[in-house]
Amino acid sequence: MYKLFLAWRYLLSRKIIFFSIAGIAVGVMVLIIVTSVMGGFVRDVRQKIRGISSDLSVSVSDEFKTFSRFFGDYKADSRQLLDEIRAIPYVAYASPRLEWGAMLSTKDNRGAPVMVIGIEPATEDKVSNLSEYLVYKRSTDFRLEDKDPEPPGAIVGRYVGAYELGTGQQERSAFDWEPGQSIALTTVMSRDGMLQTQQGEFTIVDEFYSGLFDQDSVALYLSLKQAQLFLKTEDITKITIRLTDYKYAQEATRRINEILGKSVRYFQIKTWEDEKENILTAVTVEKRIQAIILFCVVIVACFNILAMLTMRVVEKTKDIGILSSLGSTRYGIMQLFLYQGLIISFLGCLFGVVSGYLFTINLNKIQFLLKSWFGLEVFPPNIYKIGDIPWEIDVPTIITITLLTVSMSIIFSIYPAIKAARMEPVEALRYE
Repeated sequence: MYKLFLAWRYLLSRKIIFFSIAGIAVGVMVLIIVTSVMGGFVRDVRQKIRGISSDLSVSVSDEFKTFSRFFGDYKADSRQLLDEIRAIPYVAYASPRLEWGAMLSTKDNRGAPVMVIGIEPATEDKVSNLSEYLVYKRSTDFRLEDKDPEPPGAIVGRYVGAYELGTGQQERSAFDWEPGQSIALTTVMSRDGMLQTQQGEFTIVDEFYSGLFDQDSVALYLSLKQAQLFLKTEDITKITIRLTDYKYAQEATRRINEILGKSVRYFQIKTWEDEKENILTAVTVEKRIQAIILFCVVIVACFNILAMLTMRVVEKTKDIGILSSLGSTRYGIMQLFLYQGLIISFLGCLFGVVSGYLFTINLNKIQFLLKSWFGLEVFPPNIYKIGDIPWEIDVPTIITITLLTVSMSIIFSIYPAIKAARMEPVEALRYE
């Protein structure tokens, strides 16, 4: 116990300890703030993707899509398949879709590429939360002022026709979509070995905005019936599924594979995480990389501990000699300096965790003050497409940061501790 007492007394004797504690505290605080903000971004991205996606989807495998995306081209009766999937115990709802690339154009001859997505209004809202991302009516009935528009209704992504600047800023769509606006769609399909052009006119009835630029810049929704008329087909390209519980995804996939039978090799069954794997992986990797880079701040603070304790070994040469002559072992001397590193890291982590937590929960208030006083916007809404800064404090992450910081501090304390332990009592007191 005396070792801990002496370690504390030695630290209090020099004010430089407060700089070492502050260095650790700042490093831990920054790590907690950044990981919490990135955790909030990851959570929001997952929620947005989850909102517009179904639990499972069945579509033609990527390796066969170069030929066609229609189920009928791979010996699968889409309506029969849809009924059989709905009969699976784990499936709550299943909805057909028809997806096809096209070119959108307006009356003033401006155009943009889109992904036409034909949905069945009666079942789509049961497999996804699409209606929650509609700007005006929040209903997928494709009606305009409670009437069926002529030409037929369409729901367009907010950023269709927009472009991305080099800074990452997404411009508002140059088309400035409004309900009642007329558009034309043109696409090309292969029939009987011949390329045929398909054209159709539609009326904008609503605007789709999920906050995900990749989705909002290409999506154009039609009713399944109108999409089939536009493409002159009665087939579909995808079945979206909502499960009774997402934990049954693997079992539902196995059942669907059994239903597909010999045709299974032509199809792929994906969860919503599989479909958006690239973006989910990207944001997760970005969070980890930022945490690794910012941990370097803690390492720099640990170097400060190393320098301070090494200096203390030189300053306390006489004390080390006296302790050794009084019977203190080399291991005891070593513990004395390891305890000093432990105390510094503990206090630094304590202040860092508390300040990081308080800073994180008040991030939006701090951003408001910075904007009010200095006109500074930390996360400009026109770039990040967010109102408040998202954050999510993850307790396991804080525990990991704390343990790593304490471990690094002890590791950096080993050298001065060994140096002190190797001192001979006679040599330490020779010139005293």
